[in-house]
Amino acid sequence: MKRQKNYFVINKCMDYEKSAFENMEYDRNGFHFARSSVRRRGVFLSRVFDSREKEMEWHRLVLDVKEGDGSPYKIQIYASEEPRIKWENELEETELSIQEFIVWKEVSMEDKLERLKPFCQLEVTGKADLLLHEVKGRYLWFSIEAYQLQGRNIEFREITAYFPKQSWISYLPEIYESSDKEHFLERYLSIFQSIYDDMNARIKQVPYLLDVKTTDPEYLDYLSQWVGVVNSQMWTEQKKRILLSKAAHLFKIRGTRQGILEVIQLYLETEEVFLVEKYKWERRNLSVEKRQLYESLYGQSSYTITILVKEDNVPSKKEYQSLLQVLYHVIPAQADVKLVVLKPYIFLDRHSYLGVNSTLGSYQPASLDGKSVLSFSLIGGENQKERSKHEKYENVSV
Repeated sequence: MKRQKNYFVINKCMDYEKSAFENMEYDRNGFHFARSSVRRRGVFLSRVFDSREKEMEWHRLVLDVKEGDGSPYKIQIYASEEPRIKWENELEETELSIQEFIVWKEVSMEDKLERLKPFCQLEVTGKADLLLHEVKGRYLWFSIEAYQLQGRNIEFREITAYFPKQSWISYLPEIYESSDKEHFLERYLSIFQSIYDDMNARIKQVPYLLDVKTTDPEYLDYLSQWVGVVNSQMWTEQKKRILLSKAAHLFKIRGTRQGILEVIQLYLETEEVFLVEKYKWERRNLSVEKRQLYESLYGQSSYTITILVKEDNVPSKKEYQSLLQVLYHVIPAQADVKLVVLKPYIFLDRHSYLGVNSTLGSYQPASLDGKSVLSFSLIGGENQKERSKHEKYENVSV
């Protein structure tokens, strides 16, 4: 009867805390060379895996390595039937568990590797997928010795150890298994078996890849294409996850006032976004002068949408252009958008709103204390040069 395949995974901080590092450090994405170190050699000594079965024949070890092309690393696989190890020094002989010995800070990494040599059953260089059919023992652990080349920083994201040993040769007539003394057929079939196992594992992960809360960051752009999100690279990972989770709701109100506001508020992470349309002020009984003023501020066409945002949310020209690109894909096809950045100054007959970008009484009287400076103010007319200086974001339409 075929035994169920099990596995151990190292991909969490709690796993790294039970392991040992030299010239390497870890975060939630994996472990890599320490940024503060000048040495080019790093060592990782994993925690101990307990299969809970004597004389366990291990199956496979798979490493998820990023940016490791050309960066050499060596993997040593250790196995043992006993969980304890004897440590001898000049004064006494100490017996402790292998797990305790691995995280023992008083012993250097070189001494640990030297003391663990008798347990080493397999040594491989530069492989991210290796069979462990020759490794036997209830307890298994491994070490990775990596070397950093100039301009390359290798990163180990996830490491998975599969057990017990499984081979497709067991599905063939017994004569094939008994005559395969050199294990050639077994190793040959393992190529296709590994491909098959990896494909099955990816198929099982499909529900997690389609869930915006659990999928990997690199899949978010792919999912964005499904719901028509253009230029998804302009959104941060967290904003993108929220946007995709609200995609069905936003699609129903796309092109409406509410839909435009919700997308902008999500993109800027603020509720202080203002949208003005012509019908809002056209209903009022305005004088000719006020109508001309409103048309200069918000446009003459009924298809012009004016978006007002604070300067703190759009601090540079780059952010301004990015927001314009977002707006271009959420407004109705026949509409034009006018994006105005509200500065914290008062300009008469311009975009100044009480309580929004201007506050009465916010300036203190000048005093000769060495701390006061002449505040920014414009009274009366202003020349074209000064005007263009402070209105570089205004009157830009898509």
